[in-house]
Amino acid sequence: CKPDLDPIGCNCPTEPQQLVGIRTEACPCNGDNDPRRGITCAVTRECEQNDLIETPCLCSEQYNSGNCTCTQEYHDDQQCICDQSGQSEVYDLTSCRSTKICIGDNIPIGCTCPNISQSGIAGCAQTRLCSQLNREELSQTDISICSCYGFGDPRNECSSQTQECKLASVSELNDIPVGVCACYEFGDPRIECSQSQDCNYESADL
Repeated sequence: CKPDLDPIGCNCPTEPQQLVGIRTEACPCNGDNDPRRGITCAVTRECEQNDLIETPCLCSEQYNSGNCTCTQEYHDDQQCICDQSGQSEVYDLTSCRSTKICIGDNIPIGCTCPNISQSGIAGCAQTRLCSQLNREELSQTDISICSCYGFGDPRNECSSQTQECKLASVSELNDIPVGVCACYEFGDPRIECSQSQDCNYESADL
């Protein structure tokens, strides 16, 4: 049997790696080290504690992070791999793919756009950027989604990394959203603060 030349009854190769591309109808799934596991053969081995994943295994209570194969119970880790075999006993492929957060236009395939993102994602028009959040919204957003701002960040986790808005220099203000540090009446260089008067304006109180 060879890829694209695998009639029923052909002689199956004895080396596992040679099974790649051969239909399971011609050569049934053969052991945990069958390279078709997770593609046309379902992954059946359950991961053990500190598993090296030398052969594909299902995420489990003992091991549920990294490159294990997602299951209906264990699929929160973004690195887990969706089983594509379509077998009845595996975690549904469409459901599995939908647990992945998009990093590009439908990348990975079938992914779900996040509600909030640090940067723009192609194909996710409804996703709001961290820079579009006001202080209240930012205070409810995890730092793993929106990293700490150098000035005006209201989150407790950012207290050691952020300073008061009034301490920001003109150049530093450019990186701070107006929802975090409101526009200054004078000398604010941010595009959204076009109403800010020049510092040389006669009524500026410096």
